[in-house]
Amino acid sequence: GQEVDLLLDVYRPTVALGWKAPAVLLIHGGNFIGGSKQAGIMEAEALYFARAGFVVFNMNYRLEGSTYLVELSAVRDAVHDAKAAVRFIVDQAESFRLDPTRIAAWGESAGGITAISMNSVSSEGSSGNPGLSSNISAAVSLSGTMWPFLVASPRNEVLRDTPWFNVHSKADSVVYPFLAVMTHVYLLAKGVPDPENRLVWVSGAEHVPWSPSVRATVRPLVLNFLAEVMNLKLLCQV
Repeated sequence: GQEVDLLLDVYRPTVALGWKAPAVLLIHGGNFIGGSKQAGIMEAEALYFARAGFVVFNMNYRLEGSTYLVELSAVRDAVHDAKAAVRFIVDQAESFRLDPTRIAAWGESAGGITAISMNSVSSEGSSGNPGLSSNISAAVSLSGTMWPFLVASPRNEVLRDTPWFNVHSKADSVVYPFLAVMTHVYLLAKGVPDPENRLVWVSGAEHVPWSPSVRATVRPLVLNFLAEVMNLKLLCQV
């Protein structure tokens, strides 16, 4: 296929931590058909996490979906691109003064699906930066789910289970609520306990429930979750 240059934006912490910072990879939504790192929600979260003490990487990935029920190959390619982004972060850890063993992924909708599926896909793809670790320490999703058709593929071997924090609307008509429950129960069965496997329900909202009131309530919970599962020092509550 045709080669595509995949770019990401870097946001550095706005506070001096005195130690190597954790990192977070942001992955936009758009049903694997559209969307970009320049979406307002992505830039807002990048600034938020940078103020909290993270080095933030806001990425683009290949958009190869063509239907509402997205093709398996499109999800796989997005996961491979995200894994390549993690390998880039690991490779550049010294330059950005970050801890390569403490990298989280945050995504909304398709990005949330990508984030929680990354550690559960054994293939690495060929999107760049080979030979380095692509493991993430935690995944945060808005309207996310592990993509069952990809993870359950006979050729896939789940290597690592991921602590997960998912915010989901009870009325989501795009990523149906039962898919979030399925992922939560699957992770429980794999030994990821409730404190590391959080499912937060939002009433009276649709897909990607991230209104100002929800953000104000849930953002501090996300920071506390990441601090616990990534064994972080004190983060700035912003």
